[in-house]
Amino acid sequence: ISACASAGRWKEALDLMSQMKKGGPKTRPNRITYTAAVSACGRAGEWEHALRLFEEMRNDGLQADRISYNAVVSALRIGMQPDKAYEIWGEMCGRSTKKQGGGGKARPASKSKSKPYATATSDPKLSPDIITLTDVIATLDRSEGAENRERMDEVFDEAIELGIILPGDSLDSLWEVDLSGMSIPVAHAACRHIVQRARKAVESGESLCEDLQLITGVGVAQQSSPDQTQEQNDDNSDQGEYPQTSFGQRGRGNTALREYVRQILREDYDPPLYSTIPQFGQGTVHVSS
Repeated sequence: ISACASAGRWKEALDLMSQMKKGGPKTRPNRITYTAAVSACGRAGEWEHALRLFEEMRNDGLQADRISYNAVVSALRIGMQPDKAYEIWGEMCGRSTKKQGGGGKARPASKSKSKPYATATSDPKLSPDIITLTDVIATLDRSEGAENRERMDEVFDEAIELGIILPGDSLDSLWEVDLSGMSIPVAHAACRHIVQRARKAVESGESLCEDLQLITGVGVAQQSSPDQTQEQNDDNSDQGEYPQTSFGQRGRGNTALREYVRQILREDYDPPLYSTIPQFGQGTVHVSS
């Protein structure tokens, strides 16, 4: 079944599962078997079969672990199922109801009513990790609608509380944050959180407004000389023209994190937050106070 999962041959995996269920107690599927079958269906885009197997596993009295949860969340990401992915995230966090979306300049307050989850757990061994976060954020980020943006913000805030991302013992500060190493969707959520956090700090009087520095790194394909970077800053000033690339047409696999972050700042906010690249700090996105 694991071999079927690696090859995405979900039908063969389901056939093997059926044969195991017909056998004696020693041949019945266990958690590892179910998880492998969930992965096989998920990689083939058969998210409904993956979710059904996940529920069958629990109905058979087998306790899902984090690996099992991550397998079904991955299937939901591939199948583009934001509602289900958000629901599973809440279950892993031990929530029994959906929370109202948090604040954010780029979106209105949530109008959705609380809906119960099927189950909820507070077992720390089942809490989400960076793999869960990446898949859930990616699913919400690629889905349309203000509600999914609210959910993305909420999930990211919860990930911070759980210590999954932006840990409190890092060298980051309110006005300087390291985004390097983050996936594209997680960086999107991080930028929204950072801007909102800075806004609240200024509005509450906790901090004066300062320049914002987002450390992204450059990437080998994007390296250029200081002179080239200065030319780019001259062209992309606050009054200049920007490449018109929609979120659905970014070419995520080839887009440098630095330029993606700049695009987020322009497109997620009204008025746009324009940025520059320091001449001797090409791996940093600078937003003037």
